[in-house]
Amino acid sequence: MNTHGYGENIVNKQFTAPDDLGGNDDELSSCPSWRFTTRATCPAPTSTATAAMCAAIAGPLHRSLRRSYCVLERQDAALWALIYATVEEERGGAAAAGAAATGARSLQRYPLELVG
Repeated sequence: MNTHGYGENIVNKQFTAPDDLGGNDDELSSCPSWRFTTRATCPAPTSTATAAMCAAIAGPLHRSLRRSYCVLERQDAALWALIYATVEEERGGAAAAGAAATGARSLQRYPLELVG
């Protein structure tokens, strides 16, 4: 992370085309952001190495997720909105309630035929 600037690189992902809405890049970045910035992964790490990794990566991943959600918000996609809401809530962010409402609204619009 220190040698190759991973923290800076993750914040600037999709920098050349931030609104390229293919979905794969969003999933590959949003899911780790959720895992490494919430208590789900790093509540009380079991090793010193894990604790150091959590401390080093949480900030850059959160900034990356916040930057991405500024673009993804327009999609009204439940997954991205709820991941962002969860991370923001744990970090005390004011945007958590709005993102949670977006996620709930998106789920309410799913056709019943697709719910199984």
